[in-house]
Amino acid sequence: MNRLVLAVGVFCLLQGAWANPRPDFGVQPKIPVSDNVNMSFVEAFVEVNDIINLPLNSSLEISNLKLQAVFKMLKDVLNQTSTLSAAFKYQELFTVDNGTTLAFTNILTPIDNMITYIQNTSKTAVINPLNSSTQYLGIVYELEDGFGRLALGLGQLKVELQAVKTSLDSAVTANGGSPAISATQLATYLKSAAVYKLVRAINRVKAYLPVITYTLDTVYENLLEADALIDAVQAQVSGVVNGNTTDYGGPYKVSSDAIELKTSSGIAASLNVAVNLNTTLGAITNFTSTSNASVILTKLGELATKNTSAAAATLTTEFNTTLNAVKALISARAQRVNISSDPRVQVLVDVLVGNNKGYGRYCYYKYKELFANVFDNGVEGGFECTDKEAERLQNLQDIITALLVQIGYDTEDIVAQMTLCAGLPSAQANSCVAAEAIASRNRLLICFQVVNFQQAGAETGNLLESVQICARDGPSGTLE
Repeated sequence: MNRLVLAVGVFCLLQGAWANPRPDFGVQPKIPVSDNVNMSFVEAFVEVNDIINLPLNSSLEISNLKLQAVFKMLKDVLNQTSTLSAAFKYQELFTVDNGTTLAFTNILTPIDNMITYIQNTSKTAVINPLNSSTQYLGIVYELEDGFGRLALGLGQLKVELQAVKTSLDSAVTANGGSPAISATQLATYLKSAAVYKLVRAINRVKAYLPVITYTLDTVYENLLEADALIDAVQAQVSGVVNGNTTDYGGPYKVSSDAIELKTSSGIAASLNVAVNLNTTLGAITNFTSTSNASVILTKLGELATKNTSAAAATLTTEFNTTLNAVKALISARAQRVNISSDPRVQVLVDVLVGNNKGYGRYCYYKYKELFANVFDNGVEGGFECTDKEAERLQNLQDIITALLVQIGYDTEDIVAQMTLCAGLPSAQANSCVAAEAIASRNRLLICFQVVNFQQAGAETGNLLESVQICARDGPSGTLE
């Protein structure tokens, strides 16, 4: 509707000029139905301007190589369309009065240039490079079809323009070479049917233009969508380092802190028992007078003064190392993910932008969020690992409690077990827990690797197959 209003508006503005005698096609008098010719050209150029005025953001920054090639193609096509159409001076048909050659030259020559560009130059400068770098046959075929029809239409337009010019040249020759021919001479040499054929040829060219506009608009919209997807998923992956690594550490640290407290407080209590026993036994005269009393008291003293701080520090260090290792693993994986060149994302981009079988947009939106979830799940799945390990650490707390109870039993029969108790360094409990902390770390890291493989490997493989089947067969091709 807007185009029609614009065309009618232009037509009305030209009424004043048409009301007075004016040159037509380089001769006088006015050519019958030339108003229709002018109006058809005006309407055709409304369509041309729709192509030229595609709101292309020339400063758009694109990281994906295939999308860069598509963007370059769009800029090249728009620049050439603008340049070639600007040279098409159809208005001179209605302003030049000193011969058909001048009136037609700036129409026929640009038509030749347009046809040459479409049929030859664009192949080597645009189509072939695009095809070799992207294999986006959907775009290639649409461009070849749309511009191929336009070239045929321009060829027919040239034929009809040339026919009108030839008829007018004959009239001018019959008039002694003067373009001021009579109405009778005009009617003799130029039939109205020839002018109507010219109008139909212009309208046919106009009818071929909207599909080109549609192709370029759609390609650009798809390009913007694909580029936005890449940016969004990259930001999502990059945000993992500052987000979930802390979340993962939370439940694990709660359990590891509890173990550290249980171990250190339990051992401290055991050492305190040794102190009390040493004091009590040392005050019993009958005991101290025995032959082995000094040996027993010496062992109790050694146990009571055992320094376990170094081993406790090692225990804390191992748990902290585990937390740091988990964070480092997640950070390293996130940093290695380059969505712009990721082959899994590239398949989805190819389906949308390449649109090789015509189902591109449908299949893209069908699987877009599932693909985005893959990158989330690969990290979110790690909570399964920390949950399992937190449960293991809870069991370790129970074991430590049992060991501490056992140590208590060992000190009950003090005379018979004194040497054994003194020979049981408390640091062994720390060493045991430290070893378990290392094992915990290894289990966590292996679990993360497995989860990441499951999410990013097996699940993605199924998605890739599904989206490719969808792109080939359409909505009925996949069940997911």
